[in-house]
Amino acid sequence: IELKDLTVGIVGFGNVGELVCEKLGITDCIKDGECPGYSGLGKGDNIKRVMERNGYKDIVYVGDTQGDYEATRKAGVPFVFCKYGFGKPEGYEYCVEKFSELLDLF
Repeated sequence: IELKDLTVGIVGFGNVGELVCEKLGITDCIKDGECPGYSGLGKGDNIKRVMERNGYKDIVYVGDTQGDYEATRKAGVPFVFCKYGFGKPEGYEYCVEKFSELLDLF
């Protein structure tokens, strides 16, 4: 997968995000990450933490659950809902049916 000039950070639970990125073949694109097990913070605060630590301004959060959606509200960032995932969140700014569609958004 060619991620153009995108920078990818992971906010999730432990090594699950790392395993997903490995399966998708994008581990070389990962620049930073955070999870509650390491930081002791929730997802919304971890999103903000990764943003602040790296000076990220123009970001989106990609997820598939209501908890992901709520975290983006707390962090003040747009939510990209992955329909191929597990949940059905109340809202989102963008929606994709498969992973490869993410690249079309950016």
